[in-house]
Amino acid sequence: MLELKNICFERDNKVILNDINLKLEDDKFYVITRTKWFWQVNSCKNNNGN
Repeated sequence: MLELKNICFERDNKVILNDINLKLEDDKFYVITRTKWFWQVNSCKNNNGN
């Protein structure tokens, strides 16, 4: 398991991430996407159906 706590990121004087917590479980694939307004993390099945 990977756990990230209180992550902040700034670029060009713009806040990109502010106080983000994320927990990723073992044996899963994740896709992180971004729209203009928000970030989204999705769990995905691998090719073996897991």
